[in-house]
Formats: sequence, structure tokens, C-alpha cells
Amino acid sequence: MIKEKWINLYELADELYELKPWDYSYDDKLLCYTDIRYNIISYASAMGKNGKLKGLFIFNENEINNYLFMIKNKISVYQLLNYQEGYFISYVNKKELKADEKIIPSKYNIAFNDIAICFHKYKKGYFPMQLNENDLDILLKLLPQYLYLLRHLNNNSLSFSNDNNKMITRFYDESLKGYKNTEIELILPEQYYEKFKIEDENIKRLYNMKKSQIEVEVEFTNYLPISSGDSYENDTYKIPRYFIVSDRINKKVLAFDIEADSNNLKDNEYYKNSINKLIDLFERIGIPRKIIVRDNYIKNIITDLNLITDIELNPSLEVSDRYFEMFFLSQKNNLKNNN
Repeated sequence: MIKEKWINLYELADELYELKPWDYSYDDKLLCYTDIRYNIISYASAMGKNGKLKGLFIFNENEINNYLFMIKNKISVYQLLNYQEGYFISYVNKKELKADEKIIPSKYNIAFNDIAICFHKYKKGYFPMQLNENDLDILLKLLPQYLYLLRHLNNNSLSFSNDNNKMITRFYDESLKGYKNTEIELILPEQYYEKFKIEDENIKRLYNMKKSQIEVEVEFTNYLPISSGDSYENDTYKIPRYFIVSDRINKKVLAFDIEADSNNLKDNEYYKNSINKLIDLFERIGIPRKIIVRDNYIKNIITDLNLITDIELNPSLEVSDRYFEMFFLSQKNNLKNNN
């Protein structure tokens, strides 16, 4: 049974490749499929128009806002895994296939010419992982619907307008008892952000601290794309959170820790530990006149700090992002030297 599912999925992916949606679409152009009978709403985007990895990304419904935030704000390459959740069907040179990407084709005698097909599931906190049977069922349900839309785009019976506030949609029309394919206004799910209450004792500590004129970048809710050494399943690994505070005015990092143990903590416990570390740091350097954060997720986690200082949203954490560039360059050089 599972063999038939895999073969069916590869056949659908073959058709997707023939339609080449990356030739006439961009990363910021959305496709949508919705069916009110089954409470389904799904989003997808063709990738590869700029010459990078070609494919179709089908997003988890509640993560589409994060993706749009990422592409509109040119998020650092080291942050990409924090803003993409869903399934990526991609196409690579057969010679570039990794060991885990060869397992299913080898198992079910699926052969490629020069271009090979890859399927990955993206989940925050993990490197891209291989599909399980439940993932297969989801893609076998969604991908045929997107192929309908892409055929219309391919033969020019549908086309994207220049308005980024619209999307190409396939939806079930109850009055017609069938599907319609058309461009409509962009409809996105309401974004929910978790909030965290800072303990009253820590709020009192903050009020008693000296004030400072520095501005700091703060980040501890995102993950760093390095292996934590903690196996998840099928040779897929978790990636760790990190804690970083940078002085934007003096261009230096004040604190940086890779929180490898954070994977073993519940979110609230991790947030509590991180905020305590942040408050301990403020006790040494003083309350900054401004805290700068990358996204609304962490802004809502530390929202109580608005009582004592300003919190600014800025997708570019200049000092911290530059530090990560140097960090990964160092990692790359160390790897070369060891080889």
C-alpha cells in the first residue's frame, strides 16, 4: 500500500516538473486551495524563478504569515528554517542526492534521468526531514489540486496580476457543486502569538535597576541551523535554540549561548530561563533605552518589558546577523581544516 502511495506521489511530482511553475511565478505569488466541506485551506508557492532550488512549497495553514514575513523582509539565510513549515517538493541534479534522499527511490525501484525529485517536511526546530505515511496522505490530497491551478496558469487561462494582495485560488463553490479557479483577494489566517507573563518579582527588580543609553538586539525564540546531536527519527536531527543579546550602538555581542538543552524543556520553562538571563544581564549593563527584536513572536513573549523600556520590531538584527555570518564562516573553515 505505501509503495503505491510513493509511486503515485512521484508521478504527480513528474507532472509538476513538466509544468515548471517557477518559469511564470515568484516566491511571493501565492496559490491557495480551499474546500469548506472538509475544512481545508492550504497555501503554496512555486520557488526557483531566481535560479535557486526549484520546486513547490506547500505550507502548513497557520505558517503562511511567517513565510510572507520572511520573503518581504529579506530575512537572513541563517533564519530561514524558522519561518517555513510545510512540505517542499524540489528538483536537483541526480548526482547531488544525499544518502537519505536515495532511500525511497532505491527501495521502490524509482529511477531518475538527470533530474531527481526530493520530498521534505519542514518543521520549526528540526532540519528538513523525510516523509512518513501521514505526510504522504496529505500531499496526495493537496498536490493534485495545485496541479489543476498550475495547468490553468501554464496554458494562460489564468494569470497572476501585479497585485501582491491577490492569490490564485481553487475553491469549492457550494452553489455550483463544483470547483472554481480564479484570482481573489489575499485571505490569510489570523496570526496567534503566545504571551508570557514575567514574574512580579522580576518586574520589581527591573524597576530598581539603573537606566542605560544603549540599544540592544534580543533573540532567544528562534533556532540555529546546526545539529544539536539529538536524533529525532529517520536520521533527522533537532536543531537548538540560541540566546543572543547585542549592543547595536557599539556593534558588539554582549551574550551568546547555544541552548542545546532547550529541546528538553517545555516552552514556558525555556522562556522563563531566558528572560531570567536577560534580566540578569540588564542588572550588569543597565536597562537599555530600547530593545530590538526580529518578529512578533518574541515581541509578544517579552511584552511585559514594555513597562520599563521600548520594544521595537525590526526584521534585521544588524549586529547579531553579522555575528552569525562570522560564526558560520568559522564553522565552515574549521570543517575544511579538519578535512
